[in-house]
Amino acid sequence: MTRSNLQLYDFRPTKLEYYTPYPCPRQFLAPPPEIPSTSGSGSRTPLPASPLTSSTPAWDPSSQTPSVLPATLFPPASSSTLPEPNDQTAQVSRHPFLSQRLSGVKFKALADGKLITVYTDNGTLWQLHNKRALYIDITKVHPKHPNPTRDNGLCVVMEGEHCGKYVRRLYFQKSGGENHMRVVVVLRKGAKEANEIGSPPEIHVFAPGILCMCDETADERKGSDRLLEDLRKAAAAEGRR
Repeated sequence: MTRSNLQLYDFRPTKLEYYTPYPCPRQFLAPPPEIPSTSGSGSRTPLPASPLTSSTPAWDPSSQTPSVLPATLFPPASSSTLPEPNDQTAQVSRHPFLSQRLSGVKFKALADGKLITVYTDNGTLWQLHNKRALYIDITKVHPKHPNPTRDNGLCVVMEGEHCGKYVRRLYFQKSGGENHMRVVVVLRKGAKEANEIGSPPEIHVFAPGILCMCDETADERKGSDRLLEDLRKAAAAEGRR
């Protein structure tokens, strides 16, 4: 028998394994590259002005860094970009019936010369007709102002610090050569009940142009006239002096 130089472990089968790199800890990973500043010094490469649509030649790295971006990227703001409101829009926005303090008030109004009853809800004007609410163009509706010398019906103040208050005429008086109304503030109780007045009564003098007549029932009107009888006599006597 011939003796060989092979050892027993030389016949052991070889174990094949794939090399799996050891994961690199996150703290040793390289940070992401910093985005170059468009307003920095020449030590950094600036962003191109418009990489897709620019018609200028490619930037030469040996040249100086541009300090200003093309004006076409940031056009100057223009004050004329918003459309100017037309006359009808301005008229609607200024309409006295659209005041939030007058929401729900039933106004007497004029539309094409006809007397109608309207009210506002969420910025929309509605006409009351046969117990139904019908949409109506607010630009065609105008307040029914009281006559200072004779209208004793319920009115509402449409502007100023007293906007939204209900008032009734006591008498008229001259102011600046024109007739104004001396009125008392009233509190409405119900459709068939007389209005209430404060103690002492809150009395003001208003131009008829800031007042609008309101819808009311006959019972409310008659009861309130009886309540205000003495105040009206006193106001008339004072006005004649």
